[in-house]
Amino acid sequence: MKSALEVCRRGGHDRVAFVIDARSGGALFAEANAALDALSAAGDKPHLLFFDASDEVLLRRYSETRHRHPLETTGGVQPSIDEERLMLVDLRARADKVIDTTYLSVKDLRDTLHSLYGSGTPAMLVHIVSFGYKFGLPPAADLVFDVRFMENPFYIPALRDKDGRDNPVREFVLGHPATKAFLDHIVPLLTFALPRYEEEKKARSRSRSAAPVDVIAPS
Repeated sequence: MKSALEVCRRGGHDRVAFVIDARSGGALFAEANAALDALSAAGDKPHLLFFDASDEVLLRRYSETRHRHPLETTGGVQPSIDEERLMLVDLRARADKVIDTTYLSVKDLRDTLHSLYGSGTPAMLVHIVSFGYKFGLPPAADLVFDVRFMENPFYIPALRDKDGRDNPVREFVLGHPATKAFLDHIVPLLTFALPRYEEEKKARSRSRSAAPVDVIAPS
């Protein structure tokens, strides 16, 4: 842990989070205690955050997701949860903060973490990417706008060797009546929708426009 922390600091990251769970094995938990002691002795003041939940909720989560418990062999989920709790006794006892996620939604958990460790106001991050349908839909797209009704600058000989970062292409696309009408419709939609995505803690949104020029999508 200390060596990893040193590498992070050399990269300019002074606040670093390390995550371990039952998949790491019992030996690592013992090493984690020793590593935390070493960091404390060196004056680094590690902060230990422990996530917990009731057995009933843990059983339901494993049932709903059909995930196998990392410690499960043939005894079922409940004995695996019991074993995991025994492995974590020492770390839980020394935790600076314990968050019980039993009644927390993902949104609630995010709000809790941000209230404890966040700084500033979390902002919606919007990616706007242009693509061509012949290459298929971008797999991570949340919103897709088909703008093939606009005149394509690729078919203008003087613009064919340029892209949306070149002013002549930008001026051609943004000056087209169809583009103006499209923006008149899509900007109000995004103005309405993005704050509501943010309220639901969907902090990353990806908009895709099917066109060869980036600027035809509203920013």
